[in-house]
Amino acid sequence: MTVRRQTIETLKAISPRCLCDVCLTEVLRCERSHANRLSRELAGTSQFHRGFGQCSRCSQEKLTTRYVGDGNTMKTAPMLRLVK
Repeated sequence: MTVRRQTIETLKAISPRCLCDVCLTEVLRCERSHANRLSRELAGTSQFHRGFGQCSRCSQEKLTTRYVGDGNTMKTAPMLRLVK
């Protein structure tokens, strides 16, 4: 299985939770730059969202990626916490 496919399957499996690039790197056992590039590519599709939120694995507030569905069955979960 390719790293791209592993990334997709991992994010689908934990949906609606999200992962930061560091945690995605650890889960997939790949280079951080590779996880970052894949996350940015996936965020360009309608199935994935990338934004600031709390990572489901490390609990840090940072840029995360999550699976949101195929457009017909979108799962929702709070991603952003608004700060004044």
